[in-house]
Amino acid sequence: MNILKKYLEKIGVGNFSDLEDDEKTTYREWEMALSGKKLTDDDVAKFLVLLENELVDKLIVSVEDRNDIYLKMQLDLVRKIKGFLATPELQKKLTEQSLLNLVK
Repeated sequence: MNILKKYLEKIGVGNFSDLEDDEKTTYREWEMALSGKKLTDDDVAKFLVLLENELVDKLIVSVEDRNDIYLKMQLDLVRKIKGFLATPELQKKLTEQSLLNLVK
């Protein structure tokens, strides 16, 4: 028996449908968290875009030399990771283009 079912039993709820709407929302969030969702490439890419934008915004207002250097290093790392994540797509396009040229 899973932990969520045990919890429902403990609070005296027999079935998911007996929960209120906000309780159902919380239940679904817990269910997703417990399922161990794996990160996708898209999840990582979205995170990196947000992080990059945040770093650029911080760099714009940065006044300390030490902080400025640190932020630039972080930004450089984020951009390198984004480039690395784009490698398979670039490789695919180059291979397709090479094959198209050979077929002509």
